[in-house]
Amino acid sequence: LYINAQVYTGTVTTAGLQRGTAKWADALASADLVLNSTTYSLEPNIRRNFAPDNQNSRENIFVVRATAADGLGFRRQWQSLHYNSVSPGDGGWNGWSVVAESYRRFDPVDTRRSMILAGNQTAILNGAQVFDRQGNPLVFLVDIANITAANEAEGVRTYKYPVDPAKAGSWNGNDFVIYRLGEIMLIKAEALNELGRTAEAIAVLNTLRARSFSPAKPTPATSQVDVRKAIFDERLFELYAEGKRRTDQIREGTYSSGVWFGKTAAPAYKILLPIPQPQLDVNPLLTQNAGY
Repeated sequence: LYINAQVYTGTVTTAGLQRGTAKWADALASADLVLNSTTYSLEPNIRRNFAPDNQNSRENIFVVRATAADGLGFRRQWQSLHYNSVSPGDGGWNGWSVVAESYRRFDPVDTRRSMILAGNQTAILNGAQVFDRQGNPLVFLVDIANITAANEAEGVRTYKYPVDPAKAGSWNGNDFVIYRLGEIMLIKAEALNELGRTAEAIAVLNTLRARSFSPAKPTPATSQVDVRKAIFDERLFELYAEGKRRTDQIREGTYSSGVWFGKTAAPAYKILLPIPQPQLDVNPLLTQNAGY
């Protein structure tokens, strides 16, 4: 809430966002309350936070609980995996893919990129070759040539939450992570940088990055402007598939300016969605958001 205060207390007009009051000191104080509590610690391996038994993670702070039982489990894996990804006839819905531009922004030696499935695919549980529906070896391609007519192998796939070997059908035991210590560190780094304490922000950022690179690969950013960009990039690498990106891009000011799949930038007022007409019809006190 505090890192997004300028957005949440701002005003959106047809010209875009007019930012409200910043609360960086509050953001820093809140992050330090968590970091100094000693209740949580970074897991040496980031994968531990998303495993089927991630209820034992020392890093996860707030999660949605799941258990491998019909109607009680987690199955976001199924939204990305191919129809045959687990074993022939046992797989996902072949849906979500990672935007090619985002995938290419990962450093090739960043271990977090390995949680995205690219290239030739082998079965999740037994390592056998996976085939597409035409009987060809399944090879996930980075680019989607036509977003309205993609073939079943186009697009690399999110695989941050691994399949649970004890799954019940498509229901897995992985808890869905809402907040974890890695993000608290990024909040602290962002607040420090915005408060002009850039050297301290770099130190926090590099502590988090050290987990994902061997040997460690500190950020090359040094100025406040460059560190600000580095922090937003790090939020992409660290928090991809955790439901943070849209909020981050609105705060960063890049949500409506991105050009993906050949589409042009959107009007800046579209950081707010329109109020549906049925709600406007039944409540005369509502006013449609600017631009719609």
